[in-house]
Amino acid sequence: MRTLVTVTCDRDRWTFKRQFKSALKCLTPCHWIIVPNNNDDTKWTEWFNSWQHSVPTNFTYEIISAKDIFRKNLKKENIDLLYKRLYGYNRQSVLKLVVADHVKTNEYVSIDSKIWFVRPTDINKIAQQDRDECTMDIPTVDEGERLWKLRPKLISNQITPHVMDTKIVSEMLNSFGSINNYCEFFINGVTNNKWSEDDNKMQNLAEFYIYDIYCQAHNLLTDVKRENPWIHNSQGHFNRFNKQAVLEKIKHKDLQILSVWWHKGVISEEDKETVWQNVQNVHDGIA
Repeated sequence: MRTLVTVTCDRDRWTFKRQFKSALKCLTPCHWIIVPNNNDDTKWTEWFNSWQHSVPTNFTYEIISAKDIFRKNLKKENIDLLYKRLYGYNRQSVLKLVVADHVKTNEYVSIDSKIWFVRPTDINKIAQQDRDECTMDIPTVDEGERLWKLRPKLISNQITPHVMDTKIVSEMLNSFGSINNYCEFFINGVTNNKWSEDDNKMQNLAEFYIYDIYCQAHNLLTDVKRENPWIHNSQGHFNRFNKQAVLEKIKHKDLQILSVWWHKGVISEEDKETVWQNVQNVHDGIA
């Protein structure tokens, strides 16, 4: 059995609300860990409780704030650094791994808030993301090579859904001595890498890259099934949104999971609502 995990934030309220509704409509029974990642997670929880009132009895979820996860495993000075020196997307990368300490199943499936479920989906049957050439997040690959003496030719795609082996994630984190030590490594790695000398935005250490390099270096998960024909992912097109292509894909009877880059400047508010309405039409059996 697997656990579903979403690390979300205030910016993603619109997409997460629809993710939650689509999950209740399409997912087979499972347990879901939801991690709000904000400076003040109480406001997010109040928002969530303002519209969420009931779920099916065979579908369970728990909300664990990012700060509660960090307080369990990190020294106070490192928690302060995570919030004062790093961005929310950096903390998200840490949380997708450290959350393993709260997962009670052998595996968990990490999804971003931009993921919606279109048709019936069993998270226990989701295949691992395929591998491709390393072209992004090169500082992560550099760090992985320094740590484990391996620079893989192919690496797992840095997109979700992403299947994680709970025990292996824990072993990887503890290979640093402790979860706190991993976070120190992460903080130092991020603050020492910039996108460019003229850019103050820090490079990230990609969580799925680190995980996959560790697996390859230790000859783990060699027989994992890797494919993703059930998902439409347009997040690679950061600067454009092809509405017609997405709407056509939604109609495809095999499409279970939809991933769209919902950020402002990429897709209009009108198009966002149009996509959601088309997903609802599938949910209602209209399309």
